[in-house]
Amino acid sequence: GRYFGDAVAVGVDSRILQQRNRRRAAINRIPALRRLVRGRLLYSLVLGPCILAANPVHTEVFVDGGLWYSGPIINLIIKNTRVYAADFEFCAATYANDGLLDLLIFTGQKDYLSRYFLAMRTHPQAIRAAALRMKPQTAHVQGRHFLIRAAREEPTQLDGEELPPAREFEISI
Repeated sequence: GRYFGDAVAVGVDSRILQQRNRRRAAINRIPALRRLVRGRLLYSLVLGPCILAANPVHTEVFVDGGLWYSGPIINLIIKNTRVYAADFEFCAATYANDGLLDLLIFTGQKDYLSRYFLAMRTHPQAIRAAALRMKPQTAHVQGRHFLIRAAREEPTQLDGEELPPAREFEISI
């Protein structure tokens, strides 16, 4: 019953957003800090602890009616645009007008950090493409309908807006 233009994220990215929002609210109460700790610095302060604390959750991912993946994840992104979070391009074959959504999963901290680093938009295309080659069987899939079932509730965000944690997600285009 909700719409999005950019992306839905489940897991670490949503935890990072939650922690950033809470820290920002606390910092905004202190005028001297408000000017110093914001933007990328604030994001960086919460990034490390959230990634280190990430605990994989067993998840089943169904794409267009069939089981595509069953196993641990720490992060999942379903997106409709090539660029994610303003700085990352995980797949050059992502188009907002192709009638498909793109799903990416990250199975652990090493997978998460390495693929995010490789996908930075400031890197040449050949380096960004390496992010998909690391785990081609589970890195990326396109589809029209996704059903995600996690073994426990996970934090979720939609276009940067926090949503309540959930165990099951159904997303269609």
